Amino acid sequence: MKKARFGFLLSALFAGLLSAQGDRGTITGAVTDAGGSRIPAARITATQRETNAQFKATTTESGEFTLPSLPIGPYRVVVESDGFKTAIRDNVRLGTGSTVRLDTELEIGSVQQSIEISGQSSQLQTDSAKISNQIPNKLIEDLPTVVSGNMRSPFDLANITRR
Repeated sequence: MKKARFGFLLSALFAGLLSAQGDRGTITGAVTDAGGSRIPAARITATQRETNAQFKATTTESGEFTLPSLPIGPYRVVVESDGFKTAIRDNVRLGTGSTVRLDTELEIGSVQQSIEISGQSSQLQTDSAKISNQIPNKLIEDLPTVVSGNMRSPFDLANITRR
């Protein structure tokens, strides 16, 4: 009786595992250049056409990649790497329990660079050579009014800065 129960549990477990993998598939492959050299760190993006869900991978040091356990259906696969043209494979069909081998050869392309600069820029006045400073009121109020026994006025500060 215990053997029968154990056998039933074991078969139920395996049936559950098999049915869980029934609606999934795998995309795998290698990315190379025109000379056949493997390309490490290439970016692979598989987009399921029906749901627009994206699955991403990066090639290993040996240029291999695997996207496991993907929902079945048609995919659009994009392979990118710096210094190479982007390769696009449309209508890659992934069936139940299948593994699709997608070896891709990338062509040498132009390197695109973009620089994004953010932050505040200071306003530069280009129509005159006039230099101006803004002095806060607190600075003027805190100036000593008596210097070397003479009374000093805030207008004296204006005369000093004009020079």
